[in-house]
Amino acid sequence: AQQCADFEWYRADGSDVMDIFSFGAKYGILSTPAYNSGSTSMRLSKAELIGQYPVYFSATGQYELTNCTFTTMNFNKLVTEKDFRAMTVIQDTTSVHQPFYLFNNLKLVNNVQSVSVNDYNLYLVTKHAGALAMAVFSNITFEGWSPDSTNAAVYYETTGSGYGGYASFYNCTAKGGNSSTGRLIQCVNVPQGGIQ
Repeated sequence: AQQCADFEWYRADGSDVMDIFSFGAKYGILSTPAYNSGSTSMRLSKAELIGQYPVYFSATGQYELTNCTFTTMNFNKLVTEKDFRAMTVIQDTTSVHQPFYLFNNLKLVNNVQSVSVNDYNLYLVTKHAGALAMAVFSNITFEGWSPDSTNAAVYYETTGSGYGGYASFYNCTAKGGNSSTGRLIQCVNVPQGGIQ
């Protein structure tokens, strides 16, 4: 719960993965650059991952995910850190590869829902102006969210006004949280047209 990564990708291109399950690990799936500008590409379907960071992508590449459920959980309160994210996508700022993220029919569940921790359904950071990121989210369900206004269900950060990348959301639904105090989306340095 504090250190384990059930599945790790380092400089791995062209991966096809389906029907996998992870429970209780710090990282369900973790991708990181093996060295500067190391990319990773993956097609993932029918995965159910439950833990502190069910999906954590920090290697730039092309990712296509469909029909998956990612759920944050602090099993038996074994996690000592104060961060939980159902899905994390952080662009590698050393990579010259143009990233492309295509996510369809996913359920991103915040099962922690605490005012005392940092908890997000989706945490998206694309901050490399020389390799613009395109992220497309379709038919996504954001289930449960932080009960306070500090942490949004969706956190999206770019480099600012000169950035040409974008994140698009189609047919997405948020449900199962506290609508009177929760926050749907937080945009940081996102230019006009950067979110659709």
